Amino acid sequence: MRKLVPALVGAVLVVGAVASPAMAAENDGPSIAWAGSIEEDLGRIQVKAASDAGITGLVAHIVPPGGGSEVAAVSSFHLDSGTAQDGVWHSDEVILPELGWYTLNVEATDAAGGHTELDGAGTLSYVVKMYYDGLKTTAAVSFSQRVYHVSGKLMGRWPGTLATAPIAGMPVQASIPGGSFTDVVNTGKKGQFSLAGTVTSTDNTYGYISTGYAPDRPYLLQGYAQLPFPTVKQSPTKVTVHLDRNSVVSEDPIVVSGDATWKSPDGWAPFANARIAIGACYPGTTDPSNCMNGPSTTTDANGHYSYTINPYLSDRIAVAVATDDMYFQTVAYATAKITVTMPTSFGTFSAVRVPETGAVRLNSQGLELTGYSPDDVVVNAQFSQNGVTGWRTVEAIDLGYNAGSSFELEYDHPGAGYWRLTYAGVKGQLAPAQTPAVYVA
Repeated sequence: MRKLVPALVGAVLVVGAVASPAMAAENDGPSIAWAGSIEEDLGRIQVKAASDAGITGLVAHIVPPGGGSEVAAVSSFHLDSGTAQDGVWHSDEVILPELGWYTLNVEATDAAGGHTELDGAGTLSYVVKMYYDGLKTTAAVSFSQRVYHVSGKLMGRWPGTLATAPIAGMPVQASIPGGSFTDVVNTGKKGQFSLAGTVTSTDNTYGYISTGYAPDRPYLLQGYAQLPFPTVKQSPTKVTVHLDRNSVVSEDPIVVSGDATWKSPDGWAPFANARIAIGACYPGTTDPSNCMNGPSTTTDANGHYSYTINPYLSDRIAVAVATDDMYFQTVAYATAKITVTMPTSFGTFSAVRVPETGAVRLNSQGLELTGYSPDDVVVNAQFSQNGVTGWRTVEAIDLGYNAGSSFELEYDHPGAGYWRLTYAGVKGQLAPAQTPAVYVA
């Protein structure tokens, strides 16, 4: 058992009132949670300890790992966080003759006279912390410049003295952001190094630089730093669109064609083997990216494309040139206006003379509309003596919202001739329709 040290171990510690015998009897002594190096300053020791009476003294005995003669004893601690009842204490700088990893045996004393000893409370990492100084990386890459460079100096900070110096002959390697590992190089006499690698993807943006393992230099703590992903300057792309006709009935075929280009280092050039997405925009859609619900094709060696589609309900045809190559603009759009008229048709239609009254009775199963529902649907009952010319409207019938409902009409019309129903349609939306002409004697 080591000799008990005095309660007052450092002027920086706050000493409480002298404990009475009753207080000492009730005190179980301080508790020591852990001890170790301060990460930002490996030459200093931190200890977490607690006591209801308040910690008044700490001593950290530094011994070789596995035991042996004590190298040093440190008693100059000050409270860094928490309270004297439960806090973390930091020491001043520790000066040791040799680098290494040491075991910390800690003693704690409190204001009630309690005393606790804990062997193996933690480890003092009395080693050189390596870091990178003046680190320079490539800010941007492009189609013609895809190489990512990283350079700088490898430095070391010694514990205790906090002296810094270049680290020569240390292997370093980088994981290029969006690329692979570089070759391993050794730092120069002044710690300098230069690494390079190609950026090939934006999927893996994580990058770092790290020192390798040097078995003959075990007390150099690995140097590590993250590398920022460079800005990717994408080459602009363009696409054009042409329709072989601009007005069709729904689902009739049209040919969509055009050219894709990209801005190469030498100017605009054909974009060969580019992916072309084609879509029909629903009426009122303003963003072409919301129209890409159709087929796709690819451009030929000259950047040209041609494809036949059958638009259903739309007012524009949109195309997009897209690529997965990070060095090209991801997508560019073009649109062309089109009028797609939706079909309409009458159900079964009949026209007969009513024997009892002599009136002409027309029966219809209604008008079927596709894609649109106008507020008012008006159909015309028409008569012609020869069924070819001279058609005149006998009545305009407003079906309102009930265009698809069957209806029946009677007219006091003694003359023989032909009867039919017609619908004028809605310009740019619904096609016109008419029934066959039916002869009534």
